[in-house]
Amino acid sequence: MQKFTYHTHNNSQGIFDGQNSCEEMVSKAESMGFLEIGVSNHYICHPNLDCKYPQDFNDFQKASEAAKRSIDEIREVSGKHKIKVLAGMEVDFFPSVLWQNKFEKLITEIKPDYLICSNHRLYPDDESFMCSLWFVDKFSLTKKEKNELIKKYWRRISLGIESGYFDFVAHIDLPYGLGVSKPELCLDEEEALIEFLACKNFPVEINTKSIFRCGEPSPNWGFIRRLVSKNIPLLISDDAHSAESLGYKFLEVEANLKELGCKNRFKL
Repeated sequence: MQKFTYHTHNNSQGIFDGQNSCEEMVSKAESMGFLEIGVSNHYICHPNLDCKYPQDFNDFQKASEAAKRSIDEIREVSGKHKIKVLAGMEVDFFPSVLWQNKFEKLITEIKPDYLICSNHRLYPDDESFMCSLWFVDKFSLTKKEKNELIKKYWRRISLGIESGYFDFVAHIDLPYGLGVSKPELCLDEEEALIEFLACKNFPVEINTKSIFRCGEPSPNWGFIRRLVSKNIPLLISDDAHSAESLGYKFLEVEANLKELGCKNRFKL
């Protein structure tokens, strides 16, 4: 079984959405025999963000301060354990020059060990509003407008990868798992992204948290088969928000990957 996990969250500062402390997450991973754990609290910041949760920010300074404290906490805990502990961030990427300039300044200062490319929102090209994938129906969008924003979701994953910031991409088909979109809507966008991932040899996580929510990982097994056929590097992620969910369904996914003949596995 894969003996590391890089996509995990804790409850740092009472801001982030994990249920346990960094110390509790690391201790649990160590007791399970993991060789490495990465803690990757969210970095979600944009001036036009719908700040529904404490970890969402529309003020870059406040977001940076929270990120710095989170990274500092992880590194402090790291010194108390034999398990290798990495300090990362799961980042909602935005293409605008403003966002990228602010983000580059932050990561230059705090130097995280790794970054996960993520996207939890739909938004237009001018980034004038942000529509959480959990609350799409609360926005006054026509079917055409909604479908176009969903297509943009897929294209922006490529832009995030192209930025050069990130080490792997998280829950790549999140709109499917949340029931926001059906696969047949974005077949061309999916295919273009898979070809792009293959060209870049860019790693994709298999997110096991999605199995609890909808019975399949993210991406789903049909999508994973296509990734394997292109020899795109894969890693298993639990997206653990609690110590109890570390390593969730790793054995099951390992067995399925073996059956699919997956040979290209990613590790930091």
